[in-house]
Amino acid sequence: MPGRVLVLMYHRVAVLPADPQLLAVTPERFEAQLGVLRASGLRPTRLSELASADTWPESDGVVLTFDDGYADNFLHARERLVRNNMPATFFIATDCLGGRGEFWWDELEGLLLADPTAEEGAGAWDVLRPPVSPRQQAYLDACNLLRPLPKGERERELERLRASAGGKALARELFRGLTEDELRGLELPGLLDIGGHTRSHAQLSRLPVEQQREEIQGGAQLLARCLGHGVETFSYPFGTSADFTSQTAELAREAGFRVACANYPDFAQVRTDPMALPRCIVRNWDGPTLAAQLDRWRAGQF
Repeated sequence: MPGRVLVLMYHRVAVLPADPQLLAVTPERFEAQLGVLRASGLRPTRLSELASADTWPESDGVVLTFDDGYADNFLHARERLVRNNMPATFFIATDCLGGRGEFWWDELEGLLLADPTAEEGAGAWDVLRPPVSPRQQAYLDACNLLRPLPKGERERELERLRASAGGKALARELFRGLTEDELRGLELPGLLDIGGHTRSHAQLSRLPVEQQREEIQGGAQLLARCLGHGVETFSYPFGTSADFTSQTAELAREAGFRVACANYPDFAQVRTDPMALPRCIVRNWDGPTLAAQLDRWRAGQF
């Protein structure tokens, strides 16, 4: 009988001064998490194995995925994955390739939440907690405003926010995306794979069909040019049921993707639609906390 598979979602392996979106796991804790996963009895599995029943693992497995394309995926995650012989797939939003600029949610943090006060938590606040200051509320409001916007409109709103903050576009080293050389170096055939994540990290369900196609295919084509081969795996930006549609999934298939990841917690099973695989988000947990969370997930407590 085919096994159940936990597909885990990461974003960053880094130490950040502030992380309001809860995207980062520190390198030390990531190393500990890999040790927990190796000892868990779950079979380390490549995402591509979930494309069909013919390649589906026979025992319970675990898949690691990373969204967005931060430089620290190459700088901090890759070496640890290789050392632990742990497969992973990295989904790249190609507009941030080249190491220029920041993802919009990071730029908002830099523009609106820099130099937090003691009341604000000295960088410890995150979006799962109620705001305690007008700046934190402004950050939440700006995230809600920018998230559904097409690329051009989003950039115009960012320009307005930059002007209000009296500055220009941020390009902090700690928040940059991969360079093209780092992207190529991140890949390791048979262990570390690259996948698509649109061009601009768009909320696809809010876009007309042709704009969705351009986001999905445009990102895939740029990755193919950089890598010298096509990519077959994809993840929907944001990834909830409100962020993509059945038509979006068809466009992803049309672009050549065989597997696509969503963002809702559950096991992937052989009967699961390979174009809407569930994923469980991993936070900056120490080893025992992840081990306890794995026990809950394996007991069906999502």
